Amino acid sequence: MIAKGKWNIRELLRNATASKVLSVLIAVCLWFFVVYAVDNVDVKTITDVPVQIDEAALQSLGLSIIEGGDATLTVEVSGKRYDIGNLTRDDIHLRAFLTSVKGAGQYELAVEPSASLSAPYTVQIKGSSSIRVTFDRMMSKEVPIELDIDGISVPESYLLGQVELSPSELTISGPQNDVTRVARAVVRYEGPSQPLTVSQVFSVPIQLLDREGEPVASEHLISNITTTDIIVPVKKIADLPLTLSFLNVPQGLDVDDLLYYMSSDTIQVAAPEDAMRNIYEIKVGNLNFENLDLTKQSIYSFPVNLPEDFVNINYVDEVVVEFDNSGFSEQHLNLSNFVITNVPPGYEAHVITSAINFVKVIGTESAMHNLKASDFVVEIDLSDREIRLASYEMPVRIYAPERGLVWAVGSYSVVIEVREAE
Repeated sequence: MIAKGKWNIRELLRNATASKVLSVLIAVCLWFFVVYAVDNVDVKTITDVPVQIDEAALQSLGLSIIEGGDATLTVEVSGKRYDIGNLTRDDIHLRAFLTSVKGAGQYELAVEPSASLSAPYTVQIKGSSSIRVTFDRMMSKEVPIELDIDGISVPESYLLGQVELSPSELTISGPQNDVTRVARAVVRYEGPSQPLTVSQVFSVPIQLLDREGEPVASEHLISNITTTDIIVPVKKIADLPLTLSFLNVPQGLDVDDLLYYMSSDTIQVAAPEDAMRNIYEIKVGNLNFENLDLTKQSIYSFPVNLPEDFVNINYVDEVVVEFDNSGFSEQHLNLSNFVITNVPPGYEAHVITSAINFVKVIGTESAMHNLKASDFVVEIDLSDREIRLASYEMPVRIYAPERGLVWAVGSYSVVIEVREAE
């Protein structure tokens, strides 16, 4: 009789289920013993292990890696299974030796594992233990872009302007060997079949060529741009009259009665059609009657200033205006025929100045015949003045409305007083 609370090995072995469980446990223990105590050395192959290149050493030589910097090798790792079982390529370090590198070029570099001496495994390179790497010095340079264009035309009444590129140069960078091969940058374009009547912009790819005119192909060349714009300005040609304007024309005086001759009456210009749409003349200048003293000066010159985007085709840069001053004479009069206009309601104005003395007037012989001071009006216009109760010095306009081609030379003023209206 077996005592309660105790178990007997014989009884356990007689139990079929217990025997099976015990057999499995014994088998597992034996397997662990064989694997880790008897047969525990293994070899593991790891692929695509990157090769490390000392870039700091390359910088001291002024070199950069052009090709081969991403080389990988396959290695075999030997050691106990529990040491190498979880190793990956990130745990393996391969180092390329740069002792043979003296300058730019392609080199066969020896490669060795650089595992720690204390590592519980050994690393050997499987197959070739070298890599091929190309080194070169990096540089950049600016290259002007040349234009090769054909087939652009305009109708007879239009002007084809200077064709331009934007941008007109590019910057390339990369290995010195590749950069120095580039001799030219060219854009080629064959124009549209129909003549152009408006300006056009065409975007065209840029070609890099060597000295023989052959394309330079290199995956290591970097360009800041790959296309450029061909700007083709097209302008319409027109003949426009040149005109002279007058300022401070006295009332009653017809400027058409002035005889003068212009060195050029018209000018040939070219401009975009939309800019030309509302331009009917080119004004050469303004001549102020207050300064027009034909008894002293009869010839005046004016520069020709064209609107933006206009081209001066016949190069008329200056216009000379010559007045016919034959028969003109001068007089000096004391004028006091004052007229104040545009006095606001509620105010009244009075001229304090008694007269404007020694006013120079000039005119034709017929206009000056029997000319008197009473023929002139001295007008004071208050329309552009904020009126207050005070005294003002005001400019005046002088004219002889019934005398024709006669006017006062110079500028004059009087003092007026403004009061409340009674």
